[in-house]
Amino acid sequence: MELIIQGTFSVYEKYEEVVKFVEENLITACEFSLLIPDMGRPLKLEDYSKTLMELRLVPATVLIFRSEETTDSAMISYLKPDVITLLQNL
Repeated sequence: MELIIQGTFSVYEKYEEVVKFVEENLITACEFSLLIPDMGRPLKLEDYSKTLMELRLVPATVLIFRSEETTDSAMISYLKPDVITLLQNL
């Protein structure tokens, strides 16, 4: 199952803001990484202070969420109930 949460960011915002956006949609804090699909590698800790433009994540990029637990049912359990409700209403 593939779930997508979408956020809009300025090219001058830091990658850290993207990470915070993802964290805000999770029910509990967990260790995760965001991968750039074309590169297949996660963004690194030193990338947090770089802008989205510096990381070449503009004008649009899809990042893949990866956690220690990667089953479909685990993905849904990561999301806050209000986010899941939005999915059920589609």
